[in-house]
Amino acid sequence: MAEILILTALSIVVGFPLAVTLHRRDDQPPISLLAVEGAALGLAVFLIVGLGLVRVGRFDPHWVAGVVGGVALLAWGWVVSKRMLTFRHAVTAEGIMLTVLLGLTVFLRQSPIYFIYEIGDMGEYVNRANVLADGGGLIGSFPHLFTVGLALTHLALGEGNTVALLPFLGVLLWALVTATIYRLGLPPWVRITVSAIVAVHVVPVWFSRFPVSEALYTTLLVAAILFLVEALHSLNHRFAVVAGGFVGLLLLTRANGVLLLPIIGSYLFAAALNLDQRGFRIARTFVIVSGFSLFGAYLYNVTYLRRYFVEVQIQSVAGESVLDLLGLFQLERASVAAVVVFVVFGAAVVWLASEVSRWKCARWPGVAHPNVWWLPAALLGAAAVLAAILFLELGGLREALSRYGTLLLALGAIGLAAAVVKTEDRVQYSVGFLAIAIVVVFGALFANRVSAPTNHAFFLYWDRYLYSEVFPGIVLLGALGASAVGFLVFRVVRNARARRFVALIGVLLVGWGLVGPFDTTLKANESVLFEGAYEDLAQLNSIALTDGDYPIVYVGDHQIPEGWIFPNTFRAIALPLSETYGRRVVNVQGRDPFGMDPIPTPDEVHELMIANGFNEVYLIAVPETTNIEWLSALHERGVATSQLGTVEMDIPIIRRMVQREKEQYYRVTMIFDVHLAELIDEQRAAVER
Repeated sequence: MAEILILTALSIVVGFPLAVTLHRRDDQPPISLLAVEGAALGLAVFLIVGLGLVRVGRFDPHWVAGVVGGVALLAWGWVVSKRMLTFRHAVTAEGIMLTVLLGLTVFLRQSPIYFIYEIGDMGEYVNRANVLADGGGLIGSFPHLFTVGLALTHLALGEGNTVALLPFLGVLLWALVTATIYRLGLPPWVRITVSAIVAVHVVPVWFSRFPVSEALYTTLLVAAILFLVEALHSLNHRFAVVAGGFVGLLLLTRANGVLLLPIIGSYLFAAALNLDQRGFRIARTFVIVSGFSLFGAYLYNVTYLRRYFVEVQIQSVAGESVLDLLGLFQLERASVAAVVVFVVFGAAVVWLASEVSRWKCARWPGVAHPNVWWLPAALLGAAAVLAAILFLELGGLREALSRYGTLLLALGAIGLAAAVVKTEDRVQYSVGFLAIAIVVVFGALFANRVSAPTNHAFFLYWDRYLYSEVFPGIVLLGALGASAVGFLVFRVVRNARARRFVALIGVLLVGWGLVGPFDTTLKANESVLFEGAYEDLAQLNSIALTDGDYPIVYVGDHQIPEGWIFPNTFRAIALPLSETYGRRVVNVQGRDPFGMDPIPTPDEVHELMIANGFNEVYLIAVPETTNIEWLSALHERGVATSQLGTVEMDIPIIRRMVQREKEQYYRVTMIFDVHLAELIDEQRAAVER
């Protein structure tokens, strides 16, 4: 819990004055909202500075503190000199309830999973972040921004807290959702209802503990939507610029952020049809800045992440035909042609949308919100339904969405309908259209990736593809849906006593709807996936330093432990020792990630020591392999051994099962002996000669 508070404080200290400067002097919101905006802005500053310092080779605590501290000092100096610190604050019943929900949010997210085993993307992220924090570099097979975020947490809190970024992101997501609903002008009971859902639902709670880049992506996406809402609410272009900047960060976090470009382009035309001229100008600023930031992130990705971004993501999702098209326009790399194509097409889209806006204003002079909202929304929905029927298998999508619970899905469906037919509020419309577009596009992407219900070695693993965009979209639609339900009910029910009774029924229904997700959350929190993994490996590393920092030879086993979820153990044990702890493990580099464990014979160990000039090595070995006969044979070849210690790992695992009643924790035990192996004097002399 302390780590959440520290990271929150650091982000607010950096971002709070930036949030103040974005608001006009006559539009200073409550201090709680400024704190939420400040935390999001502070996070963005840390990420941008961190990535920039990595690229110039200056990623270390002093440079990060110096640059970020300089930004904070300049911002605070500007705010103080302009006397902009005027805050509004009041204690209300809603504020008290939200504070309780905030405490529950923090409590449920305080145990992140230190996924140090390199048996999945999660371990790769964590170990690469530790390497980066210790002076290593980034790699081209993983997106960079989440790795940088974890590495920054390592620098701030130490290696043992690298994954502490995750609970902070989860709490910030809750706060951003609540703030967005507040700025949309929805009733207090809507804010409390949706905040309660996000606080206790197993999906946001799990991904506030599980180290995948979607955890960062979701938070940045909701931050972008909040700042867009602020821009439209106050007609302030500065917020539109910030919102567009956050969109670019999304593509640096995950490759699927490239699909935001057509979504944002379609949003501009929806804004042209449904906003007045001032609102359209705000939307246009947001779209232009989003386009440039996405294009900048695209150029970064094709330059530094070609293997991941082009060869894996684009090719696997879009196929060779799209790659051929990118090659035709020279878009698969940073080039003058790519800049020209982007500027020409972008300018054409903006010009055409501006003409649509002028036509609409001439057709309905003086009317801010003509009843044409249904047109883009209906076209988008019809296209989505047609595509789903013709091209997609929806079994995997249905199965994954079923975990969201009846309450959230029902409110989201009502919100979708309300976003199409309701015409009074331009800001709610903007969020409604974006939410619909995001849910449709990324829901279709998920259906394409996971066409049928499937299990996985890791709990909710596939759900991460939905969590990144679809979950926040459904949550925002759910807020609009809850507001629509309340509006209809209280319009029909006029009697004050009857209204109180209906409100009580509503509270009971919401509470009942939260029972299922909350119960699943509590069960998933009964234990921590891979609990103690970091501490176990730290102990193993410590024993293997007893006599000095000698190389390590890893000796696995023919039999993988029963219940283990990977075809080998060396990626769980030996590679983290090499990556995070900086040890030289001489016989695992370049091995097939899904191949068998290295099981060297006594002859091979002896030859390895002689060939590399090692007088001493540590053997980290499964006892069943390095038994008495094996050690005796090694001694006969001139290598003496002495056992230094044993580490027993009791590893909790939870699988994502299609049959949910089988989703439960079980434990796998692994035992490793650490031996010091030394060449006997005659052999040592031969090596030294």
